[in-house]
Amino acid sequence: MKRLPRRCQEIFWLSRVQNLSNDEIEGKLNISKRTVENQITQALRYLRVSYTKLSTVSSR
Repeated sequence: MKRLPRRCQEIFWLSRVQNLSNDEIEGKLNISKRTVENQITQALRYLRVSYTKLSTVSSR
C-alpha cells in the first residue's frame, strides 16, 4: 500500500477501514464520486497484483 499515491491510500482507507460510502468520501474530500471510484479500483488492482506476486514467491 505504501507504493500507492497518498491520496489513493487515503481514499482506500476511508472506504475499507472507516467504512465510509463513496458519497461520504466525496463530500469529506471535496472530490467527485467518479474519482473516489477510480482510486478504490486502482488500490484494489494494486493489492490484487501484489498479493499474486507474494503468493507466487512464498509458494516456491
